[in-house]
Amino acid sequence: MKKRLFTLSMVGLLTLGLASCSSISSKKTSDGKEIIVTIKSSDGGEEVNYTADDLLNQYTSTETGVKAYYNAIYDLLIRNDQEMTNDMQKQVETKMDDFVKNCKSNAANNGTKYKTELSNALEEQGVKNLGELRELKELEVQKTEYENVYYDDDKIIEVAKEYIKEKSPYHIRHILVKTDDIEGSSVYSKEISKDESKKIYSIISRLASGKETFGAIAYDASDDSSNSLYGSVGIMQTDTSFVSEFKYSIYYYDIMFGKNDTGKTKDELLERLGIPNEVILSDDYKLNTKSILDSSVGTIPYSVVSMFEKYADTTKTVSNKTYTDEILPDVDRHEITSTYYPRNVLFNTYFNNHGLSFITNEGFEDTDNNNWTEPNSSLKAVLGDTFNGKILTDNGNPILVTYNPSTGLHFMIIEKSPFSQKYSSYTDYSESPDGKEVPLNNLEEELLHYYSPLNVPSGSDNVKNDNRFITYIKTIRDEYENRATSLKSNIKSYDSHMDYQLFESLLYKGDETKTKVRSDIKIDETILNSILDYIDDQRKSTKYSDDQNTLSSWTSYLQLLEFQKVQKEAKQLKFSETKNYFTDTKDL
Repeated sequence: MKKRLFTLSMVGLLTLGLASCSSISSKKTSDGKEIIVTIKSSDGGEEVNYTADDLLNQYTSTETGVKAYYNAIYDLLIRNDQEMTNDMQKQVETKMDDFVKNCKSNAANNGTKYKTELSNALEEQGVKNLGELRELKELEVQKTEYENVYYDDDKIIEVAKEYIKEKSPYHIRHILVKTDDIEGSSVYSKEISKDESKKIYSIISRLASGKETFGAIAYDASDDSSNSLYGSVGIMQTDTSFVSEFKYSIYYYDIMFGKNDTGKTKDELLERLGIPNEVILSDDYKLNTKSILDSSVGTIPYSVVSMFEKYADTTKTVSNKTYTDEILPDVDRHEITSTYYPRNVLFNTYFNNHGLSFITNEGFEDTDNNNWTEPNSSLKAVLGDTFNGKILTDNGNPILVTYNPSTGLHFMIIEKSPFSQKYSSYTDYSESPDGKEVPLNNLEEELLHYYSPLNVPSGSDNVKNDNRFITYIKTIRDEYENRATSLKSNIKSYDSHMDYQLFESLLYKGDETKTKVRSDIKIDETILNSILDYIDDQRKSTKYSDDQNTLSSWTSYLQLLEFQKVQKEAKQLKFSETKNYFTDTKDL
């Protein structure tokens, strides 16, 4: 069986790029080398003979050829090392039965012959008959089994370390307010509905009261499916496709103003997340990342928040100047265009910010509320030397605000940063219902615990919550198992070329340094070096592509922030300029 697979693999290798072959012979050259392919061009030209050495040189000099060698040798190593068990053989039989049944079903549905459907299906699989198909199905099962064995408990933790380093996972919660009821320019003049205006007030006032947790408010009010998870959006990795405003605001806050327990500098952390120090668009046009992000930071005074409810329905002013709820005698009331609605001016002045904003306690009466926290010196410097207030937090986590028109208004907290240690211990309930405290001695231990796919409680269906679980909210064991499965998938797939790691584990079996090929196999040195160079090139190419995509994304985001700043200065109605529209007449 192994020999047949070798033949099948090498046939695919040798026929690559040789579509013009008209004959194959076993003749020898004058120096005794065996000719394995003779090609005669279709126009009847001179025959050209190819020896094994000729083909070796040909295929090791092209990426397609080297890839074919890699695939063939990888298949052989899997076949050699992974034993077929009875359970695995049953899986193969099931795959074969399903394949045949599908061909018969297609024949019945299409009014064709079974043999025709079978022939077409085999061709799609790249094999000639059911025997070769069985080999391929056996190989599929063997590869899956080898992968499962490869990622045992010890190995998955080792891979998790690399995953955390490469993908910098965050656990984020958010509350989303969608703003899609009314059209408008997202850059400087977005219009919101009266219901959206009231909802913004409701959410912020509830957050500010200190009577409810962020998660509880998210569960009740967030306009997306994360509400069922109390605002948890799961794991945000460097390659997670969240909108730039959401993702990059979190990165900016955490690195520039958050707690850093990594021992790395801010510049090193910026590089780890792929954040450029500057973007060079031309010799005369450069975008400084920190400068643009700093200048895009906004503040939202609580005194403004209450106006979103008070003036949510307002569409009129008195004498085109002063707003009132009452009909005053002998005073003309005038309709105003929607651009001048108080809720829209307020929204565009304070919330229509593609950068990062903070809610401040200016105008909030309960000064002893623990949900208000003084910003650290770094953030205070960006907010301005004259800022002496506090910002809104939840359990010490600053509430970050940003806006993206396609998703809506986001209120976010960083539940777990990859750069700061939040917990010094966790409670292990696996051995006792009362639990046992286990210390977490450093950031790496905490992250490995927090993102471990092995932490699934045993015992009854209902289990106690603990900070080792990313959702913090469910007491059903199935939820923990689902999370563990998702985590394992993320960890196993963090490297888009994970199959190369599996290949290397087969090639260097027993040598963790990956320098000495195992002694029980022999691979032609030219082929092996070509394969190793190919693997290295593929990894470098992928990293370069990823880096370029990240740079492009940051370039677009920084340009958006610059564009918004210019447009808002030139075109936006500001609260300071239209303040009289929002002043109740009884206060005049």
